[in-house]
Amino acid sequence: PPLACCAAARAVVAPAAVEQRVGEGWTLVDIRDQAQHDRAQLDGAKHVPLFVSEEANDATAMGRKAVVFGTIGWFSGQQLTRENEGFVQDVEAAVGGNRADSRVLLACQTGLRSELAAQRLLALGFGEVAYVVGGLNAAKGAGLKTTGERDIWEAGKGGVSQYFNTIVKVVVALVGLAWLGVTAYIELGYAD
Repeated sequence: PPLACCAAARAVVAPAAVEQRVGEGWTLVDIRDQAQHDRAQLDGAKHVPLFVSEEANDATAMGRKAVVFGTIGWFSGQQLTRENEGFVQDVEAAVGGNRADSRVLLACQTGLRSELAAQRLLALGFGEVAYVVGGLNAAKGAGLKTTGERDIWEAGKGGVSQYFNTIVKVVVALVGLAWLGVTAYIELGYAD
């Protein structure tokens, strides 16, 4: 079935309540793409990406890759992806093979992929399915146990966007220095 489907996922979990749910027997499934997962991991989560990198290199795929890079890829680091065809089976394996009695807690970077995946899993007979509202971007200060090169709420940043704050600070400093230089030039009488 397509990703947007049928059942409504009603169970949402705040980032601060994730570890409580896991302690209650829920299986935490991180559905972020491989690049986001490589930057930061949720301790104890099973990684089952909803989307995987498009590996095809035919003319159509190369054109789509160019469009993704040209529109957002250069800024966000996003690559062309496709649906993970084994997603449902991999989630089923992660919860021990019993859909009907499963308790699945999905996490992604923003919460959007998790909500779609929760709807799909419910429609396919998974027992209880919840997702982290706001995703891991909303996890700052939630005290989640993580590992990796970045904080979990920063793992979605790639490309130029990961340097955006630094770029803004440098530009502001340069504009400030230019303003001071022009002001000094004028005050010292060189403008005449």
